[in-house]
Amino acid sequence: MKIRAFLVVCAALMLGSVPAQAQPQSLGCVSAGSAFQVLENFMEAFNARDYESWYATYHFPHIRISGSGVDTWATPGDLPRNVFTSLVESQGWHHSQWDSREIVQCGPDKVHIAVRFSRFDGENNLIGSYNSLYIVTNKEGVWGIQARSSYAQ
Repeated sequence: MKIRAFLVVCAALMLGSVPAQAQPQSLGCVSAGSAFQVLENFMEAFNARDYESWYATYHFPHIRISGSGVDTWATPGDLPRNVFTSLVESQGWHHSQWDSREIVQCGPDKVHIAVRFSRFDGENNLIGSYNSLYIVTNKEGVWGIQARSSYAQ
């Protein structure tokens, strides 16, 4: 039942449009800096193909909703180890970037961020752009990505 409620919230938030701006918007959220830093660390580690640093940006259990379904990982050891290889082989992926990040809901220990990101090949040609919702939480003083819902595969 919790997953169903989460899906409903994600769908409602993702129906809105995300402004096409490069800089994150915080709406005066006091947690914005910490939440945006997690996203910066996430993208930096992702582009470096550094699994350990990338997974360190997550909180567990971690939930990802994508076009292929819902994945839940209880621990870092449950996460897939072929993400980068799969993207390179299936799409010619080289790197990704944030196109926009906008806080849509915020509290002291949880921030919902509507993002748009793009994937590029080695010649900087656009592969695709995707809207997503990231839920960043504070657990025992550490900020991490608790859940993601994306239209990307």
